[in-house]
Amino acid sequence: MNWKNRANCIDSDQDLFFEYLEHPDAVKLCAACDVRLECLSYAVENRIRDGFWGGVKWNSRRKLTSKSNLIEFLERYDRYRKRVWNKNIKK
Repeated sequence: MNWKNRANCIDSDQDLFFEYLEHPDAVKLCAACDVRLECLSYAVENRIRDGFWGGVKWNSRRKLTSKSNLIEFLERYDRYRKRVWNKNIKK
């Protein structure tokens, strides 16, 4: 089975994943998705510039070059995003 068929976003409004800013609903779907790593890997390997893939926008994934560093990147990225979002929510 193709990983895309198992993605949380399969039945979602795809516009959520192609907005300029990270849409909160897209972030939630990706964070809980079982194929997040495959999705991000696909975007990195194919150098996809548009959209929110594996929970990551292009400006954050553009320097990624291989699947080997994706897991570590996702862990750091998620920690950073939680800090920033929590800080912005408290304002």
